Amino acid sequence: MKRLQINLDELAFVLHRGKLLDMYCFLNIATGEILNIPSDRKTLESMFKLPENSTLLTTADLVSRMVPAGVNFLTIPNLFSQNVFNLMSEFIASIQESFPVETEDLLRAVQHEGGWAEFLNIVRSNDELLAKYIRFRDRFFESSARRWLEEKNIELV
Repeated sequence: MKRLQINLDELAFVLHRGKLLDMYCFLNIATGEILNIPSDRKTLESMFKLPENSTLLTTADLVSRMVPAGVNFLTIPNLFSQNVFNLMSEFIASIQESFPVETEDLLRAVQHEGGWAEFLNIVRSNDELLAKYIRFRDRFFESSARRWLEEKNIELV
């Protein structure tokens, strides 16, 4: 098992970055450093000072030029869509006694398309519920990051 010093908060964040934060993420398996590269073509073109809509290099070529040569990187996937339902379900289960009305609203929200946005709106409407959700979400994502590292045979130092 490989032992690395990794910023677990950062790893948890990029593992669950969602669609709105579209980027390529890599873990340097020699140092534990996380490398984030924009996936937006226009951003990459401007970073390399290429003319807009340049066809000289593919997006993959531009991304590979940002990854240092001779370094072994592990691609960090975006696990948000895989974990969001469990996050919502487990959070609802954790608050059902303390927030019965909100629990019913949250259960209705997750049962239809667009439920994530509605779920967030309900959570954000109550400061106490929002604080509980943020703590719960952070623990949930950290636990998920630890499991991902275990699957990759990486131990946190």
